[in-house]
Amino acid sequence: MKPQRPGSALLLPLVVCSAVYLLGLAVPKFVGKSTFWIFLPGFSTQTIFLLCALVLSAWLAKGRMAAFGFTKGSFQIRARFFLWLLPMAVIATLQVLGSPAGGSSTAAGGESIGSPFGVILTVWIYASICEEVFTRGLLQSWLSPLIQYRIRLGRWALSAPVLTSALFFGAMHVVLWPKLGAVTLVVIFLAGILGLIAGYYREKTGSLIPAILIHSFFDIGGTLPPWISVWLHHWHP
Repeated sequence: MKPQRPGSALLLPLVVCSAVYLLGLAVPKFVGKSTFWIFLPGFSTQTIFLLCALVLSAWLAKGRMAAFGFTKGSFQIRARFFLWLLPMAVIATLQVLGSPAGGSSTAAGGESIGSPFGVILTVWIYASICEEVFTRGLLQSWLSPLIQYRIRLGRWALSAPVLTSALFFGAMHVVLWPKLGAVTLVVIFLAGILGLIAGYYREKTGSLIPAILIHSFFDIGGTLPPWISVWLHHWHP
């Protein structure tokens, strides 16, 4: 990509990605509900994120998709990646223990977790891929001209693209406010933390693979404790 001024390097990607986000929210209203869309909640929105991100990434990179994370890069699967399911597992477990109803039907953050099959298919797998291709693939890569601007947090030096994509990803969850109320602030905060970690590894390895895995592990950690609670209540009422 050609060099850009810092202002346009930041503003244009944010405006375009915000437009894609709003389009993704609007599409289900036009599609309407059917058995297929009910079976895959959020499918149309996530698909818009994925398709727009792929098209824009291919256009911006002139077909060299490795620049937007579509490569293995230096990523190697290590046991420590699986540890990222623990933070959300701890939070979800505390929520289950602290809930008067046992927290049996909600994940960390207060959202209904739905059926196991639907969550595994749409949240653990499909949403993790779509949202990471959109935020850490398209947005973070598009912001690469700003990579030299960094903030150091301990041993982590977080670049402007990582920070911006994390803040954007957290802000994406503000639409939950009508449903969750003030709990939405917790969801936004947790999503932002997830975005920082996923973005850090995306930048470090040059690959989207660790970002997708970390995203999925966070979601797994946030849904397993409520499921376990449901099963325990079922077998030991």
